[in-house]
Amino acid sequence: METTPTSGAAQDSTESRLFNVETGQDRATTPGVDNHSIHTFGNGKSPRPCLSHSSTEKHAAPDSSAARERLPGSIPTAQKSNDVTIRAYTPADDPQLMELERLCPRGEPRPFVHFRRRFIDRAMLYTNPYLFIAEKNGMPVGVTSIAIKDTHIGGDAVRVAYSFDTRVHPRFRRQGIANAMQEEKLAFLRSQGVHGMYAYVVSTNFASIKMLEKIGVHKVRMILYLNFTPYPIIIPPMEDPQEHDEPNEQALIDRIFGERDLYIASMAQSVASYSLHRYTLDRGDIPVGISIFDQSLVYQQISADEPWPSEEEISKRARTLRVFNETGIKDAEGLRTVFDHVRDIAVVSNVSHLSWIIDRSDPVPGFLFEEATAQKDYWMMFEPLLPDWEPQWTNKPIYIDARDL
Repeated sequence: METTPTSGAAQDSTESRLFNVETGQDRATTPGVDNHSIHTFGNGKSPRPCLSHSSTEKHAAPDSSAARERLPGSIPTAQKSNDVTIRAYTPADDPQLMELERLCPRGEPRPFVHFRRRFIDRAMLYTNPYLFIAEKNGMPVGVTSIAIKDTHIGGDAVRVAYSFDTRVHPRFRRQGIANAMQEEKLAFLRSQGVHGMYAYVVSTNFASIKMLEKIGVHKVRMILYLNFTPYPIIIPPMEDPQEHDEPNEQALIDRIFGERDLYIASMAQSVASYSLHRYTLDRGDIPVGISIFDQSLVYQQISADEPWPSEEEISKRARTLRVFNETGIKDAEGLRTVFDHVRDIAVVSNVSHLSWIIDRSDPVPGFLFEEATAQKDYWMMFEPLLPDWEPQWTNKPIYIDARDL
């Protein structure tokens, strides 16, 4: 609740201080009251709620028994010539797989790794995930992951696979382990009638792109990964966007994105348990809106140089939000109002940054690039897998699955 600032002498031990970013004044907090659930604008406008979790509340991954019991799909076990066995994941692999994650930093100039409660947490965002574990001398020394999706390209129904989370233990590199996992992965995908597989490669990784193109993997689209910081609204809008906790505009989303290549209609539903919110502003035929989910409930990016955090330490870190399913992008003013509203709420919701992945050919408003604090470009690389089949991509922007990257 809002209170009149008091002197230190008048403040008893049951109150603590916060700084109000809108007014530049102190505001007191009282135990037992969710003091982070509201914040008031400097002009006295009515309070707004923060996102689902308060900034002092520990955030934890969804813990429903169904979600925790679900495992990646089964794959055939294969014995390779270099004493390596390629097999399916088991829960007993998690400690070794998280050690692999810690030993395989990536990114320049500040390498990072992903902390997860289970290595499979990212894969389990998808309906049909599979992990290929490379085992040598009874120990997992490599892993690669795929998610099979039913979608369409050029109006034709297709099955595609997204490839991600490939790791090989540093002591076992250059021993054919990555190739062994790749062989089994491709053989499995072909057996499942998958038309093609895609992955993302940083646009400046020229060596990898050149190597992939030599073996028939094609560049499809340039994908932009934009980062934004929370920021308070200085001048409140005439009308606040409406907040929805559940996906309630599926028909609209289908109408806007349904014809795009790689569209996934179930995207929002798949992240419904990860603090999913949608914010909309009704300004005509197509409501302006964006959806967000709490990506930090899946994994958190940490510096490769810092000690591996405990579960308690990771639960106190700031949250990261992923933006997706934007509608009404031709209304730049309306979209900015909605996005500014979300960034404003993020200020008091213990959020460190928001990310947004878009097709470079998508005609999004210029303010997104002006406001972004960081941008990274990726090529979507696509490999056809079935004989005599090539994707017939449309000239429209593709649909970006916000669970990717």
